[in-house]
This record gives sequence, C-alpha cells and structure tokens, in this order.
Amino acid sequence: MEQLLDQLEVIFIRVFKKENLKITLTTSAEDINNWDSLSHVLLLNEIEKEFEIQFELEEILNFKTVEDILKSIASKNNGA
Repeated sequence: MEQLLDQLEVIFIRVFKKENLKITLTTSAEDINNWDSLSHVLLLNEIEKEFEIQFELEEILNFKTVEDILKSIASKNNGA
C-alpha cells in the first residue's frame, strides 16, 4: 500500500502542480487547494492512465479520501 501511495503522490503533484505536496491516507479534497470538480476528473483520468485501470461511476461517487482511491486501485490490480 505504501508503494501505491508513493505512486499516487507523484500523480497528485503533477495534477495539482505542487512540488512539495504530501498526501496521506486521510487526505481529501478539503485538504488541497484547487481540488475542485475539474481537477478531480483530471486526477482520476491520470490515475486510470498510470495504473491502466478504469473506475466505475459508483466507485468514483464513493471516493472521499486518498485511502478510498488506493483501495480501489489495489482491488483492480489484484484482480488483474
């Protein structure tokens, strides 16, 4: 899970253009300036490309924290 978190952090830094950005399992949109609906779509798109997965709408609607996203990525990677 730690390796996935590190990979995800690189994507967050790229999407939000903040070199010193650090994320944790509890990081949410409330913790990052500019994490709005557009940047959320861009973020998920980058994650899908990076991990070669596709999120279902129901999953996306339930994403509240970085941990939620990581669990979804892990479940899709383990199922592959």
